[in-house]
Amino acid sequence: MFSAPALPHMVFGHIKRLFALVAVGACLAACTGGETETEAEEPIDFSIPREAAGTDFIEGVIKSETGWQVGAKDAPVTVVEFGSFTCGGCAGFHAQIEPKLVEEFVKTGYVLFEFRSFTRNEPDILATMVAECLGPTKFKGVKNLYFSSLQKWLSSSNPNDYVAEMARRAGVSSASFQRCVKNDELRAQIASQTQQAQTEFRDEDGYFRTPTVVVDGKKLNTGSSWDAISNAIERALRS
Repeated sequence: MFSAPALPHMVFGHIKRLFALVAVGACLAACTGGETETEAEEPIDFSIPREAAGTDFIEGVIKSETGWQVGAKDAPVTVVEFGSFTCGGCAGFHAQIEPKLVEEFVKTGYVLFEFRSFTRNEPDILATMVAECLGPTKFKGVKNLYFSSLQKWLSSSNPNDYVAEMARRAGVSSASFQRCVKNDELRAQIASQTQQAQTEFRDEDGYFRTPTVVVDGKKLNTGSSWDAISNAIERALRS
């Protein structure tokens, strides 16, 4: 009569551990219903207007102490663009990103958007002074004029004179233009706002680059894409 050879102790221990792991796995599957994935966060449909916007929505542009605003005054998130009227990247932001921002977040009441002029040179200062003197009702038009004429403006032999020409096209008389650009108090105010922005939001290397976008007080990387900006807005809305 033959008998089966005894299993080595090491092999027997391995088999016991294998059966134990199988049992634990079965228990976990039974306890969790076989599901181990966590529930995904339900997305917010930002195309649906926010009910709280109501009559607080700014139909046109209003002038704040620091810039020009559009959107619901009670919007939960504020987006600020520090831009220069002589900046090619700012012209790109104006043409490509700002329309998406307004359409997707401003018109639906989620974002209050503010443009703040960051002046880098004398033509910048003159252009900002003209925009201030024209007032909020004409700001959108003159801003469009500045950026659509940027190449001709900066390549002209005298950019300062070209600002006067653009002001004339915006409906500013020669006398009104001279009074505006000779307003020392306004010039000092614009310089102060630029200095404050540079102090508060300059890059780590000490430079301030335009356009700079700030979402609820948090500065994004200069030249951020639309995806980066919209993601930052959505994070702010969920916080």
